[in-house]
Amino acid sequence: MVALGFGVAWVGYAASLYGYVLVKGYDVTFKQLVAPKNYYAGKWPPTPIPDGQLWPSGKTGAKTTGKLA
Repeated sequence: MVALGFGVAWVGYAASLYGYVLVKGYDVTFKQLVAPKNYYAGKWPPTPIPDGQLWPSGKTGAKTTGKLA
């Protein structure tokens, strides 16, 4: 039951963080926010979503990496 509570809290945090990213217009995908391997490793705040693009693609910002250093 505790694990389920932590899972619900993590999903809620991830969804609210992605909502914040969308409202601010940052070019960071949901996968880059939550994936433990290919996470966003650029400067903060990331580059904005280009004009004419509706959803973030993660391509205009920094490259993602699988390394911690």
